[in-house]
Order: sequence, then structure tokens, then C-alpha cells
Amino acid sequence: MLIVSNSSAAFAQIRLAFLSFSSYSEIPIESFIISAFSIIMCLSASAETQGYYTYTVSDGKAEITKVDDAISGNITIPSFLGGYPVEAVGASAFWYCTKLEGITIGDTVRTIGDEAFSYCKNIKSIIISEKVTKIGRLAFYGTSYYKNAENWESGILYIGKHLIEAKDDITGTHYIKEETLTIADSAFSGCYDLFGVIMPDSVTHINSYAFEYCTNMESAILSRNLIDIGNSAFEYCIKLGYINIPDNVTSIGKRAFADCRKTESVKIGSEVQFIGESAFEGCKRLKDFRFSLDEKNQSKISSMPDISGTIVEEIVLPASIRVIGAAVFPDTIKKVTVYNPECSFDPLCKISSGHIVTGFKGSTAESFAQLTGAEFTDVETVHSHNYKTVEKNDEKIKLEF
Repeated sequence: MLIVSNSSAAFAQIRLAFLSFSSYSEIPIESFIISAFSIIMCLSASAETQGYYTYTVSDGKAEITKVDDAISGNITIPSFLGGYPVEAVGASAFWYCTKLEGITIGDTVRTIGDEAFSYCKNIKSIIISEKVTKIGRLAFYGTSYYKNAENWESGILYIGKHLIEAKDDITGTHYIKEETLTIADSAFSGCYDLFGVIMPDSVTHINSYAFEYCTNMESAILSRNLIDIGNSAFEYCIKLGYINIPDNVTSIGKRAFADCRKTESVKIGSEVQFIGESAFEGCKRLKDFRFSLDEKNQSKISSMPDISGTIVEEIVLPASIRVIGAAVFPDTIKKVTVYNPECSFDPLCKISSGHIVTGFKGSTAESFAQLTGAEFTDVETVHSHNYKTVEKNDEKIKLEF
């Protein structure tokens, strides 16, 4: 294993990239910038080399950051470098390796970065492990595989069980192919004439920007086995009417549904643990926002997401929510039910005087109501008013009225 000082080598690589850019006008300037930036980033950390590969190590896992462009033929991404499992192929790592003809990405890799194999123009064969969960934008742009029309199905490029990209002119409602696992970064971004998408239950990961600016998309039927939704995945889908997050989803990225201006209803699945910043910012018509609750009024979410720009009037917060931040409620809010008696309210959190806060007697919700001048209602009293216990044939039953 050789520890290398990358300064001179990296700048030589940048010079080579610039010469390539100057010589090949079909390469966008953005590609050159991304390639140069990825090389510069290597200077900020100690890098190591093994054979053709330059890589960095973080948390015991290796990321390939640059590859010698002399690499050729059909290759398999090494499973280990320096004894560390290779988990990521970094942005522009193989950029313009024109002697490559085929690549196999094995089971240790989870992430393929932006433009990782862009302009490897002779790559005709690509195999991607089912273990990969994130594929960056334009990861295979400019390869022979990408350019081969036979590899596109109804305007969609699939590689194995991964959806890589859709043609900009795709129209109507699209049924994603059965057994698809991952929808890559920016796959449908800017598909203005896409009206709807229906996903099979095989899809587990929607990467960042996947459907961004699909401005005519009115519906998205998500996979019931979906695990995560990336940053800005549906941002500016301005005609999307409702959002139903399946129960298996654990993470919703920042700005995932920002500026979905016609969305009126959102249901958050019971397994969601994280909702990123501004996930629903600009959802101006959103009036129904609810969490899926179990029989104990629990879910997995621990922090109240910001819905301040909506027109929601009533919300029920699961017992799992421990923190309510400043200015997360919209001005339209009239009733908040809080099932966690020890929930922490930010001092700047507000609800208008005279509106209703429902919680347990002696809870932080009651204190919050007193501080804001809201009316407080005991949640146990509310429940007892909703049901009446009667006896029938020596058996106690509850009747709802």
C-alpha cells in the first residue's frame, strides 16, 4: 500500500481533463467542472493507491476517487482495496477512461457517484449489483451502452434492476418495470409531459431529484416496500394532488416534496424516522397532514416536520415525537393533539390564542397551551366522551357515538 501526496498528480489530472475538454467539444463544461472538483477534493484527504485505483477510506470503507485512464478491457470493480471493502465509486472516478469496454460493479458497492463512468465511450457492457442503492446523475452518460438505442425500453434506460434515466419527451402515465430496485438521481427530472408514475413493489430507493420538475405529474403511486426518498425527489411537481408515504419508508430527504403547490393531502407512514429540512416547503394548498399511528398512538418519527407554509388546521402528533421546533405550525392551525406528555416545545413555537391544544393533564402540552393562551383539553376526557361502556349479556363493550 502506498500513501501518495496527490498535489502534483492531481493537478496533472486536472490539466489532462482540461485538454480533453478543449479537444472534444461534445463534452459539456459542467462535466469538466465536476471532474476537476472531484480531483481537488482528493487533495483535502490522504489518498492511497493500489494498481489503477486511487481511493480514500472513511469509517473502514473505501471510495474509489480516481482511476488511471490506462485501465482497459472488461473489468470488475475490486471488492477490497488496501483491505477495506469498496463501498463507493466516487463522482467522475472513471471519467473519460476510453479504453474500458465493460464493467461489473459487485456486491460491496452501495453508491455510484455523479458522472462516475461518463464519457467512457467504449463501454458496451455494464453489470450493476442489486446491492447498489444510490446512482448519481449521468453516471453512465456518453458510454456506448448509453448511446445504444436497443438498451432503452419505451424511453427508459435500465441497467439490470436499476432505472437510470428517462428521455425528456416521455409522456402520459408510466409503469416502471417489474423488479426495478432503484430509481437513479435525476432519472425523470424535467420530464414535463409525464402525467403519472406507478411503481412496482420491488422499488426500494428513490434517489435525489428523481422526479424534480415533472410539472404535469398529477399522481405518483409509490412502492409499498420503498425505504427512502431522496433530497428534492419530487420538488416542483406542482400538480401532484396527494402524497401517501408507504409504511416501510424510513427517510424522506430535504425538500423532497417542496413546491408541490397543488398537494392537498399528505400521509406519513408509520416507519418514517427522518424528514429532511423544508420537505414540504411551498405546499400552499396542503390542508390534510397526518401520521400513521399504531394502537398506542405511536410512530417512529421523533421530530415535528415544518409545515408552516401550508393551510393545515388540525394535526395529531404521535407519542414518538419528542421535539417541536420553532415556527413549524402554519398560521391556520386551530387544533393540535400531542400524545407525548414530555414533548419539548421550542420557546418560539406558537399557536393562536383561543385555539385548542389537546394532551395529557400535567403534560408539556398543557404548559404550552397556558403560555400561548390556547384552550387546553385533556386527551383522556376527549376519549371518554367518544365512547360509552355498556353491559350486554354480562360482557362490557364500547360503543362509539
